[in-house]
Amino acid sequence: AKTGEEQAEGRLNREAVSKPQPSPPGESRSTKDGRDVVVEVVVDEDGKVILACAKTGPRELWDVSEQATYGWRFKPTLLNGVPVRVAGKITFKFELDGGKN
Repeated sequence: AKTGEEQAEGRLNREAVSKPQPSPPGESRSTKDGRDVVVEVVVDEDGKVILACAKTGPRELWDVSEQATYGWRFKPTLLNGVPVRVAGKITFKFELDGGKN
């Protein structure tokens, strides 16, 4: 199952045509060591994210990650030439900038 999830995530990423990135809120402590937030998504037949739900990572980063995910757009996924809904995962990596402004 793990391999399938990784493949779905990779395929979604390759099909993305717009990928806005989230900004951590204020001085989030959870970004000190760099953290990942995994968001499960459902993409409609037109390539628009219609459902985004963070599942792992620091909870204070879930909202910004979900909000950014709704801005993602994908090439429509075709099955036998017909656009279909797809589900997958998007991983956001949060890291500190090392104190640089």
